[in-house]
Amino acid sequence: ARYAARHLSGRRKARMKRLTQKDEQGNWCLEGVPWEQLHEGQVITKYLRERLYGALWKLMEYEDTGLAPEEIKALNANGKTSEHRWIPVEERLPEDREDVLVCTKKGWILVAWYGPRGKRWHIALSDACMIHEDIAAWQPLPEPYRPEE
Repeated sequence: ARYAARHLSGRRKARMKRLTQKDEQGNWCLEGVPWEQLHEGQVITKYLRERLYGALWKLMEYEDTGLAPEEIKALNANGKTSEHRWIPVEERLPEDREDVLVCTKKGWILVAWYGPRGKRWHIALSDACMIHEDIAAWQPLPEPYRPEE
């Protein structure tokens, strides 16, 4: 029997490092660059040029997404809804025999269902089963792909 699995060892969702910071007076500035260094007439040092270029590059990448800040916030909020998040097994278990994605404590992602009587996770499409302690979290399967009409 075959089943899909993915291992997440060491792979974490990258978070964008902030490009801005507030100084002691509450002024926004480029991270690592004092506000005074951005005033008119100041010399643009190699360090400042590299910081400005890096910030402009990140701005270009953001603009290339074509998304407005509100759309990005909505996407982030969507990803945090109960329907699309990992649910620790200590919090709750899925419905009886419902196919779900599970994440093992070693980082493997599998399709499985939980059999409450035997208190075991059953790997979908195989005879293998895992004891409850091997599974760290689960989440519902996504909706199947449907071409736009």
